Amino acid sequence: PGEVAMQLDHDPSLENAIGMLHGGVAVSMLDTAMGAAANTLLPAGSGVVTLDLSITYLRPATPGTSPITATGKVLNLGRTVAYVSGEVKDAKGRLVAHAVGNFSILGDRPAT
Repeated sequence: PGEVAMQLDHDPSLENAIGMLHGGVAVSMLDTAMGAAANTLLPAGSGVVTLDLSITYLRPATPGTSPITATGKVLNLGRTVAYVSGEVKDAKGRLVAHAVGNFSILGDRPAT
């Protein structure tokens, strides 16, 4: 609980104009993995929506570095907001991108 990982294989339709994985794909993966990580700590019937997300790109993801893995991990679960970190790594385990974000908790709140 509190951590989720997901993986994506390279597909040419996800490339930017210079043949690298488009940055929007990485941030979408992070948003999904981070939100899912928060959801693992909530009561049934609850969920989260992204309040803010800050991402730093460290190196490109190219066809030769596939698959990439996005991991989300809850750092702090409050009554109304979850603070979550995330990272994308390539097939060699190198950090491609890092993110932090706040997610608003909807529905039943966790016990404090």
